[in-house]
Amino acid sequence: MDSQTKGICRLGIVPVRAEPSEKSEMVTQLIFGDHYSVNQLSDDGKWVYITIEFDQYNGWIDLLLHQEISNEYFNHLNQIEFKIATDISSTILY
Repeated sequence: MDSQTKGICRLGIVPVRAEPSEKSEMVTQLIFGDHYSVNQLSDDGKWVYITIEFDQYNGWIDLLLHQEISNEYFNHLNQIEFKIATDISSTILY
């Protein structure tokens, strides 16, 4: 697994931990559809250290919960996410 690996959350919620351990503090969560970059694999090969694209938050997820996606699809998701955020922020609701 290299530093160009990208992933997407395919489950409702995935815990993101401070350290590569089930006993470690959960620092945030991925929710369905969140996408991320993989930065490294843990020494034991059971965890991946990620950066969540939405908020640039870092943490560890269980490798079994990682779903790899292509760089092209990752970039496509970024374009859609930006458009949705722009559309919502430009709409004034009263």
